[in-house]
Amino acid sequence: MPRSHPDPLRHRECRQQLSCAAAGKPVVVLYLQGELKQYRANKDLSNSLRVLIEFWAETNKRIRPLENTANLKLPYILPSQAQKHVTHNEALQILDALVQLSVIDRDLTEPPAGLVEGDRYIVPSGATGVWAGKDGAVASLADGAWLFFTPEEGWLAWVADEDVLVAWTGSDWSIAGGDGEGVTIEQLADGTIRKIGINTAADDTNRLALKSDAILLSHDDVTPGTGNIRATLNKAAPINDAGFVFQTNWSTRALFGILGDNNFTVKVSPNGSSFFTGLTIDSASGLVSQNNLPRAVAGLNFNQNLPAGAANVIQLNTAIANPMNMFDAATNRVSVPASGLYLISYTGGITVAAGGDTSMRLAVNGIAAAAGSAITGDVTQMAGNKFFSAAICLPLNAGDYVQLWGGNSAAASTAMVDRFALTVVYMAPLTA
Repeated sequence: MPRSHPDPLRHRECRQQLSCAAAGKPVVVLYLQGELKQYRANKDLSNSLRVLIEFWAETNKRIRPLENTANLKLPYILPSQAQKHVTHNEALQILDALVQLSVIDRDLTEPPAGLVEGDRYIVPSGATGVWAGKDGAVASLADGAWLFFTPEEGWLAWVADEDVLVAWTGSDWSIAGGDGEGVTIEQLADGTIRKIGINTAADDTNRLALKSDAILLSHDDVTPGTGNIRATLNKAAPINDAGFVFQTNWSTRALFGILGDNNFTVKVSPNGSSFFTGLTIDSASGLVSQNNLPRAVAGLNFNQNLPAGAANVIQLNTAIANPMNMFDAATNRVSVPASGLYLISYTGGITVAAGGDTSMRLAVNGIAAAAGSAITGDVTQMAGNKFFSAAICLPLNAGDYVQLWGGNSAAASTAMVDRFALTVVYMAPLTA
């Protein structure tokens, strides 16, 4: 167990005992700043008194006064100190730097130009030059040199360029007042709250930032409120955006809102940079458009001569509607971009000069389609114009293509100009 030091009263008693024990004999004890510097006694000093003096000297060697104050580390003026004004001025300099602390900035990583005596800054993380390694410290310019003060938890500083009061939490400077665990608030001088961060930091773009597994917004049943709840997003002009962004690992995958105009729009993205519009509701009419719905309408703009037979490919060559580029006039095909259930309809007219069955049907990937897509006309085998129309839903896989076949089983015929239309529209996915 370490020996405890005598308290100041015991020291006083020891000095009195020394004086009394001398019984008029010269004994000089010089006591400065808690330390016995010198003692003298005549040769007749008793052994017990000598032991007492030695004990006094030894214990006082172990008692050292504090040289600085506990909180601001202001230097004490020591009794044995020469040039006491130096210590006094140093303490004044520290007080001038830290009392009513107001710093100019807390974001600069190196001292700016045009410095003035007394300028103070909070040194941010990653500072360079003479501020390097002083993260979080208060830097004060005094006599042309920088003084650095390590903050204690609870120190307050006014940041002039932001008009905010910050506090040292023990690890960083945060907005003072109102912050709770995991909450940061940046408040202006007039009381306006500029940023709020909950469980994360807010910034100049995301002034309200939150990290949470869930968010609850409920109607007001306290004041008591109306029972309604509304969230309002207001944009400056039609060209701007007001919407919601959905991301995966900070890469956008979906958007909805009034984006770039006044129509309500839903967009998706496979990579965060390319976007596809899936749905648009016109603000003027309320009409719903599925912008990327697979669809195509193809037609025939000439009279096509067909040899005898029912499997002639109708050479559709006109894109009546082709927003998804599904129709290829060079191959007379409509190809589907995605697997799904498709509604397919067609109309057509064929002229024949003789009898025989005249028919039209769908072909998928060069093979006659399922029953129900074929229509046979002229069961009486009479000559003339034959007109056809049919509609059917077929399951197709991505890359499948559709064609029209037609003709007369016994004689040559003609596919009539402007009488043909093949329509292919995506309806639903193949799986639930």
